[in-house]
Amino acid sequence: SLRQRQIHLHEYHRVSEIQSAMPVSSRIVFNSTNKFSGALSSVDGNRGYYIGAPEVILSHAKFYIDADGQIQKINKTKINNLISSNARRAMRLVATAFSPSWHDDNVLPDDLVFVSLVAMRDNVRDGVSDVIGTMNKSGVQVMMITGDNLETAHAIAVDCGIITSDSDIAITSGEFDAMSDSAVRKSLHKIKVIARATPNTKLRLVRLAQSMNLCIGMCGDGTNDAPALKGADVGFAMGDGTDVCKEASDIIITDNNFLSIANCVLLGRTFVHNVINFLKFQLPINFTLVILSIVFPIAFGLDAFTAVQILLINIVMDSLNSLAFGGEPPRQQYLSEPSQGKTAPLLSRRTIFDIAWTTFGFCCVFGVLELFNLHNVFAGAGVYMSARFALLVIMSVVNGFCVRAHGFKIFSGLRSNPMFLTVAVGIVACTMFTVTFGGSVLQLAPLSFAQWSVLFGLSLLIIPINFVRYIITRK
Repeated sequence: SLRQRQIHLHEYHRVSEIQSAMPVSSRIVFNSTNKFSGALSSVDGNRGYYIGAPEVILSHAKFYIDADGQIQKINKTKINNLISSNARRAMRLVATAFSPSWHDDNVLPDDLVFVSLVAMRDNVRDGVSDVIGTMNKSGVQVMMITGDNLETAHAIAVDCGIITSDSDIAITSGEFDAMSDSAVRKSLHKIKVIARATPNTKLRLVRLAQSMNLCIGMCGDGTNDAPALKGADVGFAMGDGTDVCKEASDIIITDNNFLSIANCVLLGRTFVHNVINFLKFQLPINFTLVILSIVFPIAFGLDAFTAVQILLINIVMDSLNSLAFGGEPPRQQYLSEPSQGKTAPLLSRRTIFDIAWTTFGFCCVFGVLELFNLHNVFAGAGVYMSARFALLVIMSVVNGFCVRAHGFKIFSGLRSNPMFLTVAVGIVACTMFTVTFGGSVLQLAPLSFAQWSVLFGLSLLIIPINFVRYIITRK
């Protein structure tokens, strides 16, 4: 509203006035090791002002300012209780203090006067808890490595679902650094929070996890995150992070949202699924071509396909269907699958079984063409050659619907990938055109309506064959 903008503008001018009245002559820059910063004003003698982690400021404080502005001897137990009570409410805390003396050696003086404790809270964004729960189910362990104190970090981790049981471990960087490498590896799957972390803590964690052959994604927004971002398998930098952080990362999250990282995981798994589906579609075609090219000359004394036909089948199936399968959209069910690991082979045992089963199914359909004397329907060498050519192409197209469905509903989700249906219809139409008008160039002959009906009927046999495969692999 206009009133709010006026208030913000007034506050901005007020801050500018204070900065002009108290120019800084010397400064100690904050870093994650010391966990405090300081400033010296040229108009305030040698008094230094400090802000930083409450436990760091409090450890050097001897006095505090009471409500009347008087300096009194500090009761650290009372302030520690106040810090703990706010930290348990997931409040992020910083403390302010001043000292009559100033030192430029990045060391806090031991005569600090405690001024204030500031409590802030960043609420967990909507949907983050659900995403973290889904990622945990998919085998992606989410860990919080933060500069906040342990109680604050633990409370936030509980709120967003990172800590879900009493067995989950939340420790400080000091406790983590005291652990041996073997102890860290043994407990890594239970460590969910590391508080008061330093750049060395983050980098050590990344390297130890990688030594266990784990795939590490690191997210950060500060300069102190740069070493870990550089060392991780995938580094995610927030869009409002420092330039050093962005330079060290692989991906920049422009909307500063953890949900985008989950989307990256989903897109990565979608890409792998699409590649595997294409292999399960294409390799059975190639294997069937090899098998039939060997069997037919031996068993029947004729070529199953000509060289030009084999070349045409590979060109059409490779190029067009790579576009069709590459256009498959992400599916949320991919996030519910267990993680495969970064060294998992592309051709897993199940994928190899699927390819072998489909190849066997293709050969069985061609066996039906021979064993039941259906080749008599296709009298003539050219007509029979056309039948074999068309049968393999159409059967492969039908198999494509089975491969992408992952179940019994082979036509589900076609609206989300119209390219697939377009390619499938286009291949069938071009096959019918090629068979009809291919002539002597491709050694093909036109087929009648009855002959096309037989071929389409035989091609549909690959559907129950795939259903049997799906039942076997599911069990």
